[in-house]
Amino acid sequence: MLQLRSQPPSDEGSSNVMLTDDEIADKVLGIRSGYVRGLGNCEVAPSRRLRVGSNHQEVEQLRRRAVDAESHLDELRTTQAAQQRQIEQQQLTLELVLAQMRNSGINFNLPTNE
Repeated sequence: MLQLRSQPPSDEGSSNVMLTDDEIADKVLGIRSGYVRGLGNCEVAPSRRLRVGSNHQEVEQLRRRAVDAESHLDELRTTQAAQQRQIEQQQLTLELVLAQMRNSGINFNLPTNE
């Protein structure tokens, strides 16, 4: 390691840059999968490719959940519209019944929502 550190930059490639300590350590010790210098054998963080793949799965799962939520929302809107029509029909029926009661001489007033 000391020899590599004291060597002048080589003319290999077009760079005349001295090697960093990390580059020298990688060159001398080599790179081993599952080994982190200074920590020994340990679990290494997943590669970027694996992380991107898992993100893709999460995105797809979120898309499916969004589609399901949209479908559920459409069902709720349909139910709400049907209930609104039913309320309107009941109001018309109530108004007709009240009109018939008034015509027959029964005076009945409903409280208002004011």
